[in-house]
Amino acid sequence: MKRPALCALIFFGLAFLFLFSLLVGSTPLAPGDLIAALLGSEAPEAVDALETILDFRLPLLIQAFFLGGLLAISGAVLQAVLQNPLAEPYILGTSSGAAFGLTLASALGLAPYFWLRSLLAFAGGMFAMLLVFVSARRGKAALSPLALILSGQTELWEKLKRQSYAAIRQRIDIQCVVGRLDRAKTAEYIASQFDYAGTDREIFTEAAVDEIYKFSGGIPRIINKTCTESLMYGAQNRKTILDDRMVKLISEQELIGGAS
Repeated sequence: MKRPALCALIFFGLAFLFLFSLLVGSTPLAPGDLIAALLGSEAPEAVDALETILDFRLPLLIQAFFLGGLLAISGAVLQAVLQNPLAEPYILGTSSGAAFGLTLASALGLAPYFWLRSLLAFAGGMFAMLLVFVSARRGKAALSPLALILSGQTELWEKLKRQSYAAIRQRIDIQCVVGRLDRAKTAEYIASQFDYAGTDREIFTEAAVDEIYKFSGGIPRIINKTCTESLMYGAQNRKTILDDRMVKLISEQELIGGAS
């Protein structure tokens, strides 16, 4: 199939799916009601259909459309930089940095403000990528995709210990690995993050910290993710203190598999 025909097919396919999605949902809408509303009908069914689309479905569809496009662009950029068609944000730690920014926004009481929390999440992701790029650069040499991956994904060290990867291991100039934390260090780590965010108030109970340590196994990345998800849950439900029940709920429903 020629490229113009393929582009036309994709365009009309997206347009059809966009219009079809406006009519499908928890409350199915009849196309006739929507057409009647657009023609000025004041029938209750027509008015309800138009309000449902304009107030709920259309804004969500527009957000999904642009968000999908932005994710596609970011994925293409990462794949071009890493020269790997399977590259994604978790490899470079971008997602973890964004999660930290969102955690910081929650700790500072900025979670209800969409633009502020989005800005902090964006800044966190960019800062994490910058750290990885700086760590991967050796002198004035060009960035190596392998160095970038090793800087952002520490689990690869287990594979690099094999004798068959000795040649790759010998070309790595700098190695920095954060080990597992014990229960006391986990509590200190969480407290230090809140202190850095500018708050000395205890948000997690001791039992909650026990649950975080139990789930994460002391791995800082999983501690960060568990705390982030728990803080988001607390902000959404207007909770000022998070206990072990809430942390366990988050770990079982949202994070199972994250510790593997």
